[in-house]
Amino acid sequence: MRGRLPCCPATLGTRANLAYWRGHAGDPVAAVAAFEQVLADQIQVLGPDHPDTLRIRHNLAHSRGQAGDPAGAITALAPVLDAYLRLLGPEHPDTLHTRDNLAHLRGSAGDPAVAADAYRQLLTDRLRILGPEHRNTLTTRQNLAYWLSHAGDLAGAIAAYEEVLADQVRILGPDHPYSLRTRFDLASRLGLAHGAAAALDVLGPLLADTRRALGPNHPEALDTRHQIARWQAKVGDPAAVHALGQLLATRSASLALTIHKQLAHERTSTTRNLRHRDHTTKSSLPRTSRPTHLARMEIRRPASCDVTSSVKTPWLVPPTHPAPRPHQDTDSSARARPESTSPSQTAATSDVVGITAAATTL
Repeated sequence: MRGRLPCCPATLGTRANLAYWRGHAGDPVAAVAAFEQVLADQIQVLGPDHPDTLRIRHNLAHSRGQAGDPAGAITALAPVLDAYLRLLGPEHPDTLHTRDNLAHLRGSAGDPAVAADAYRQLLTDRLRILGPEHRNTLTTRQNLAYWLSHAGDLAGAIAAYEEVLADQVRILGPDHPYSLRTRFDLASRLGLAHGAAAALDVLGPLLADTRRALGPNHPEALDTRHQIARWQAKVGDPAAVHALGQLLATRSASLALTIHKQLAHERTSTTRNLRHRDHTTKSSLPRTSRPTHLARMEIRRPASCDVTSSVKTPWLVPPTHPAPRPHQDTDSSARARPESTSPSQTAATSDVVGITAAATTL
């Protein structure tokens, strides 16, 4: 902010980006506070209908949902959709993205039937506007299947998952993360509808493919191992206890390594900042008092950086991201940041202690 007014458009863009990355760093409450502050200044400078203002309102609503207030997020996002419909029209990508987020929030607020209806209507429009093979169309079909299952329509959800999986494999490939995700979701619905054997028939080959495509310790592979153990426990297979114990050890080691890397990164960043601050303080002294051993530090700007370009507020991931899995954190940005303790890890711990209690939560 030095050398610029606090409400300069470039400064507002930087503040919006800071709020965005606070949310992605796992602090949606801080993101909400930051977005609220920048939104007030954005409205004052650019007006309520400016595209950047609407985008900040959209991101603010999403952060509220991530912070555990889906009802408040819906209240905030509904007027944004009305503004997009009025200013951009029903077929604009921003309008479709906002409808996508609003449908997901309504499901998260406890109304999966309404979410399924909203995704069904959105799918009709995306098929007409984008076509059946567009990635956003495929994702909308995947989200529709997810909310159909939560609304109690297991048969409809299974049929929808099987249909979208066939197209995902054909268009994206069998090893694409979305294809693997759909197979995972389909397995759980098959298990609920037809028993543990049906789920295990899908999860066994899925684990082998996920390990090959993403690596043995990828979160997708660990989640698949967890679900295999849970379905084994459901049928009383004692191998589930050993499998869950091994999984707990793997996740504990992975979490310890992640924390170690984070601490090392923070120590390096802190040391670098302290050195830079020390250099800045001493460089303000008279030349005769500067130490001769202090190396001059340079801040290198990437060659592709255009200092004259305007700062853009990024879109959030959820509009084009599949719906979250059962027993999973609903934060769609979880794969973009270091792995943290998730509900499935907590469930793994409880499964080791009491296998019967874990099985009943399927």
